[in-house]
Amino acid sequence: MSFLDFYWITAIVVSISMLTPGQLGEALKIELLKRRGLLNRLPGLGAFVFERLLDLLVVATMGIIGLMFGSGLARRYSRLGIAATLLIILALIALYILLRFEPRGSTSHWLASIRSGNASPGSWMGMAVLTICSWMLVAASWLMVLAAVQVRLSILGVVWLISLVTLGMLVSFIPGGVGVSEVLAAAALTNMGILSGPAQAGALMLRIYALMVVLFGLAHLAAWSICRAPSRIRYHDSTD
Repeated sequence: MSFLDFYWITAIVVSISMLTPGQLGEALKIELLKRRGLLNRLPGLGAFVFERLLDLLVVATMGIIGLMFGSGLARRYSRLGIAATLLIILALIALYILLRFEPRGSTSHWLASIRSGNASPGSWMGMAVLTICSWMLVAASWLMVLAAVQVRLSILGVVWLISLVTLGMLVSFIPGGVGVSEVLAAAALTNMGILSGPAQAGALMLRIYALMVVLFGLAHLAAWSICRAPSRIRYHDSTD
């Protein structure tokens, strides 16, 4: 598929999926790509699962690094480090099953179809590098958003905050993490030495930032609909 085809669908679905429980609405892009004849469902599902596992690995690793070196809370919250380590182990086991485990019978055929969406070790490495880079861009964005309300954190402190809030939102399964992310962010910032008022302002700014991402997706949806309208008109004229 062309980059442009995938860009529009990704920009729309990924942004709006922030409002869905666990951001699982992002899986809708697989169905949209299939309906446009760009992707089969099982390979697309395999690529999506691989992407989610890489996200989990990166976010959990960020949590451990941030807890140990950026939060100043390693001794008080050592259990969180243990939980993040267990998540990493589980994600690695799931990756091994997805990429290397060889079952027999009908399961083998189904798993082979899933794996066809993850073509080669080079593709895996490329996805891993892009996943890390994307989360670093998120960290840079959070740094600027928090700085706007005079909340100054180190990059490792922000990495810890991102990991805590993201995993908390996923576990809560509340659409968009509304309420959960704000409480987690404010509590984490307070425990990191930020005063209560600025901590709450920082949590609110992070929610506003998330809404801006959703608006970004809605703007793409509107532009996509406008761009597709002339082609639909030409199609109906030709059929007439």
